Amino acid sequence: IPPEDPAVYDMVGKADTVGVFQIESRAQMAMLPLLKPRHFYDLVVEVGIVDGVIRIEKGQPAAGVKIARDFPRMNYEIVLEARRIDGNDFFCGMTFPVHDAYCSLIVGGWGGGVVGLSNIDTMAAVENDTTRYLEVKDHQWYTIRVRVTEQRILVWIDGEEFANVVVKDHKFDIWWEQEPVRPFGFATWNTSAEFRRLRLLPALD
Repeated sequence: IPPEDPAVYDMVGKADTVGVFQIESRAQMAMLPLLKPRHFYDLVVEVGIVDGVIRIEKGQPAAGVKIARDFPRMNYEIVLEARRIDGNDFFCGMTFPVHDAYCSLIVGGWGGGVVGLSNIDTMAAVENDTTRYLEVKDHQWYTIRVRVTEQRILVWIDGEEFANVVVKDHKFDIWWEQEPVRPFGFATWNTSAEFRRLRLLPALD
């Protein structure tokens, strides 16, 4: 079979990889229908970890990684550092649980500067009450904190509050590109990014 045989990549794009390509990670298999790889390079550069830094290469259009273990549904806090390496859309699409639903923090979306939660009452990060703007600089680390409690979802970037949402007043859901990284994970959109110093902490109101 030629290395770039289109029929093989048609199968890989449907996550039908048994006997065709050794893709064993469930997270990677879940991303294949979104990424629709057409070349070998598309497969090998999705996600890498070097010296404790998770690197997500630019997808076509999405790429991501998730935590494949039990994850709290409420009363937790996530702290991490993230930076955009290349691209002009969101470099941190962090999906997290809120009771039985999910929500995503989008950092650097819609041209590279929108910050907000998606979706709140079906409205995206660019059109709800959490919409903010951040002048994102390539290769600059940003400290991101997300706290989810019974009462509120709170978001800080470099110590500045970016969102404060009352949980009981709203319904939460996510866009399709975030679904493969449930229950908790990151996705990027036409952008490469790095993440480090990820911590999961208990949180109460």
